[in-house]
Amino acid sequence: MVQAGRRLQSMTFEASSFDLRRSLHFARAVLDDKSQEALWDTNTAQSARELTLEDILEEIQELKENHETITDEAAKGETVRAFGSKNLWRRKQEKTARRPGVWVQRWLNVFGDFLSSYSGIVEVVKGVEGQYGGLAFGTLSVLLAIPIQKDHYERDIEDALDEFAATFPRLDSISTVADGSSDSSDRIKKLVARAYGEIVFFARECIKYYSDTSLGVRKQIAEIRHLLAEIRWESEILAERRIAELIDRSRTIERELVNIRAASRQKQVEDDEKTLLELQSLLAIDKADHHTNDGRYKALLDEAFSDVFPDPDLSSRMLLETFLAEPSSLTWLNSRESSVLNISGENGGFADDTTLSWLFYAPLLLKSELERDEKILVSSYFCQISPMMHASTRPWLKDVLSSLFFQIARRHPGLLRSGFGDFASLFEGANWRIDASSALGEAGNGLISLLSKLNSDDTVVLMVDRLDQSCLEEKSDMGQTEFLEPLEWFHNVAKRATCIVKVLLVTNQRACGRKDGSLDRWRARAARRGTTPHAQNPSRPQHPKFPNGMELYWNVDSSPPQAALINWSSRAGGIVGLPQ
Repeated sequence: MVQAGRRLQSMTFEASSFDLRRSLHFARAVLDDKSQEALWDTNTAQSARELTLEDILEEIQELKENHETITDEAAKGETVRAFGSKNLWRRKQEKTARRPGVWVQRWLNVFGDFLSSYSGIVEVVKGVEGQYGGLAFGTLSVLLAIPIQKDHYERDIEDALDEFAATFPRLDSISTVADGSSDSSDRIKKLVARAYGEIVFFARECIKYYSDTSLGVRKQIAEIRHLLAEIRWESEILAERRIAELIDRSRTIERELVNIRAASRQKQVEDDEKTLLELQSLLAIDKADHHTNDGRYKALLDEAFSDVFPDPDLSSRMLLETFLAEPSSLTWLNSRESSVLNISGENGGFADDTTLSWLFYAPLLLKSELERDEKILVSSYFCQISPMMHASTRPWLKDVLSSLFFQIARRHPGLLRSGFGDFASLFEGANWRIDASSALGEAGNGLISLLSKLNSDDTVVLMVDRLDQSCLEEKSDMGQTEFLEPLEWFHNVAKRATCIVKVLLVTNQRACGRKDGSLDRWRARAARRGTTPHAQNPSRPQHPKFPNGMELYWNVDSSPPQAALINWSSRAGGIVGLPQ
């Protein structure tokens, strides 16, 4: 017996060979426990150097392909030895649970599933020392081979392997969760190492069980179950801790992003303010410019027409309603194309002590409503900021255009973030300083360049009250012929701009050149140039009546960019229908 044990110890352990199963079958008959221990040590030591997962998988596949044939041959041998035994064998074959081929195939399937799951944890342990892979796979190879030689099927062991197969995939993912050097991570690593060892011990106890039905299998199953539960608890605790850490880190990153965005916005605001200050200095615009102060101008109108309009707010609303009721006003306001609207009229005999125009009450109220729409940029200028206009207080037309440009840039600072150097060069150039005509051209080019940065569906509204009170040259009067030059300037801007530009001008009737026909001649020249096609019929003016007794004279060009001329005049010394 001792010699037989030594002979078995010197045998080479090959998991993919059937010699291992025959040797182990013979060992169960001739060896005692001590000899089996020696066989265990010899074979597992050799398998640690030679056996791999692929070897076991190949053996499982080979067993699945050949086992039914082997079982049938054995059954046929039984029929040769005894006809009665053959009948008994056939009756047993009818009971599926006791057919050797069925349970062996099931054993191979369960063992294969278990091996696929357990291989994940073996790979983790192999990262520490490569020979641990061969040790585990060698042990499992012995466990695979022994039950094939048995004539009975142990349900508990199959259930345990099935349970472990469902549990080990979670162990395979623990290497990611336990990444780190914390106490919980170290504990999970130790538990994984224990799980690796316990499975090896479990396989060894199963081998003993199949060899001599010794005790220990169920105890080993219980220990593995307890170990897996402990690993699950520890991993859940660590996962929750990691999740909490990730949440805290995410919140920290979010706060940092908020701070970065706020700092970026603040930096952008500061840069925009710096650019606007440079532009304001470049255009020589006064910070306390009363020409753009809506509240102050409204108070000036209220004071000038206090005798005529005891309730200015009510009168303003009535004038706005009347203004919006006119077809030309609605066309100018609602059209999605650029247009110019010129409202011209006189105060009549009810306000001889001021040269201010009461007509701007309606546009002033309209402006406050338009500014509520963030998609509309409104820029306005009041040429007359005193009850009576004197030659010494007339604004220079270049200042009017500079103010309109600056207001658009201030309302939309992003327009200056690229290309500010070009604007600076334009307003610092000689053409801007030489004469009025050159300044008009440079201002038009600059404004069109600024508006080109807007979207095509954006709307810009330019409002100028008493444009006729401005002057082309500093300290000069605006003549009737000279008035047509800025009027054509606004017309060209509306025509050339890529966005929607709506211009509203309020002028004195005499400044529009109705008496000498200069405006009609300008419109005729524009029509010949093809810039302002129109279809008005001056011989058939329409005279819709205002409720207050005033008459409106208007005509409208039919094609964009539209240029409408509205003439408001009062035939009476007072305004009928308004509170006196």
